[in-house]
Amino acid sequence: MSGSVPEKIGKYPIESLVAKGGMGAVYKAVHPELKRPVIIKKLTIRGNAAINERFTREARILLDLQHPHIVHLFDYFLESGSRYLVLEFVDGLSLDRLLRRKKRFSGPMALLVLLETCVALKFAHDHGIIHRDVKPGNILISRKGSVKLADFGIASDGQGAGEDDRAATVAGTKRAGKGDGPGGAKAGTELTVAGAVLGTPSYMPPEQFADSSAVDARADIYAAGVMLYEMLTGQKPFPGGNTPETREAIRKGKYPPVRSLAPDAPALAVRLVRKMMRPNPKKRYSDLGPVIKAITRYLKRFPVRDIRFAMVQNMLTSKTAEPPFQPVRRPFLVALVALVGALALAGASTFAWNEGLIHRFLLRPWYAPVNLRVELPSYVADSVYGSDDLQFRAFFFRDDGGEIPEVPGTRRVLEPVGSADDAPSQSFAGTPSVECRTVWLRPGAYRLKLVAGPRIWWESFSLDRAGRDLSPRFGAATARSLSVRTAAFDAATGRELPSSSFYVMSGGAWLPLSRVEPKSLRTGTVQKFRVTCEGYQSMEWSLRIGWYQDELVLDAGLEALR
Repeated sequence: MSGSVPEKIGKYPIESLVAKGGMGAVYKAVHPELKRPVIIKKLTIRGNAAINERFTREARILLDLQHPHIVHLFDYFLESGSRYLVLEFVDGLSLDRLLRRKKRFSGPMALLVLLETCVALKFAHDHGIIHRDVKPGNILISRKGSVKLADFGIASDGQGAGEDDRAATVAGTKRAGKGDGPGGAKAGTELTVAGAVLGTPSYMPPEQFADSSAVDARADIYAAGVMLYEMLTGQKPFPGGNTPETREAIRKGKYPPVRSLAPDAPALAVRLVRKMMRPNPKKRYSDLGPVIKAITRYLKRFPVRDIRFAMVQNMLTSKTAEPPFQPVRRPFLVALVALVGALALAGASTFAWNEGLIHRFLLRPWYAPVNLRVELPSYVADSVYGSDDLQFRAFFFRDDGGEIPEVPGTRRVLEPVGSADDAPSQSFAGTPSVECRTVWLRPGAYRLKLVAGPRIWWESFSLDRAGRDLSPRFGAATARSLSVRTAAFDAATGRELPSSSFYVMSGGAWLPLSRVEPKSLRTGTVQKFRVTCEGYQSMEWSLRIGWYQDELVLDAGLEALR
């Protein structure tokens, strides 16, 4: 092993040097107890209390941010005057290195990377942490396609960060090396700016240039929007360094539209870039919750496992193209939509058939309408309006001179015209009547059978293409003798009460039912009855008897007196 690389740091055997710079070095090591590779980050600069405090703060922040999409902290310690962080080893590539290989991502892949980055950022924001250096170089992608947020070196936790920012004279360093290290440490040309202005200029919002210590979650949201733009288009919206020209472009928010560079970018991604990168922080998202929700809903349509697999293939092989990710077809959902559609179509078709719309507009050259209406005498109308006692039913038969078959699908129930309030006793305006839905028949000879209570009508009619209106005459209805059968029983036990007595109101007095002449009780009237039994409460009825109802059964369940 080279003399510049120690064999061991603390308890950790060193495998290799990953990267080295003016402030420190990064090593790949092995955790002696867990037997797993780790990354050791060493701070070598001395004599700068602000830098030391910032390094310690990074350890404190990572200790509080235990999350599957944030690089994990295993240890923090001091040895021989240097400070060390022991971090999770992410076996993969940083997003900036992958972007250099691929140039640009498909919409679904870019949104998947952004989603998991935003989930990590929201977790940090919810714990009061602002990253302040969100960029592809600090996004690590593992060989399993999992996204990790790294490098909280200039993050703010609100605990004296502002003083440290202003006191620091060097906040970052140019990374040197041969490329991405296995844990995501990297070489590059962009700096994390020193002094009071902290961050990477191409990803910083206007307010971060003015005062890095005063920014909030919206600065990270802006940087995430810039990162999405870069993934979609293959270039930064503001590619210059920390120059006046770059700052002015960032302040105005002027950059090439996403679709001018990536015509196939999803509409959702275009909207997210536009709002996340607003120069005015008040017009950006104030929280990443809506972004996460929108992307999650969008990705439900796509095979996320296939997107991850393609991303890993892009990292591990020379293949950089992506297969076209087609929206997922969910058989159950498709079947459900088809079923609902079929039911809706069936319901609409049934409604159209029953209402005669199909016959009226499609089959009219071959069918003619038959309308049926029956006018009712007032004493009959009382049994129809506001009551279901008397029902009119119609049946249509083809008069073929032989078997007289019934026409399928033509049975009808006649309904009262108007409402219960239109009954004769309520000053019905016009003649009370019942009618039914139009019946559609082919021209020819027919017979109508109309049934109401004990009465049946038969009427023959012929039908031509003009149609036919049928109005059977109800005629007179005579009152009938009313037959009454009675029985009384104990309401609680069901035991018959043979000693009970039934009475009927006649001439203003209660008369024993057994002494009333049967022919004196008539239909089409209101009859009052009473039943009594010793030891039980009496019961009375006031019953309207229709003209056609000639048999009455009274079963009285009596309650015992207490």
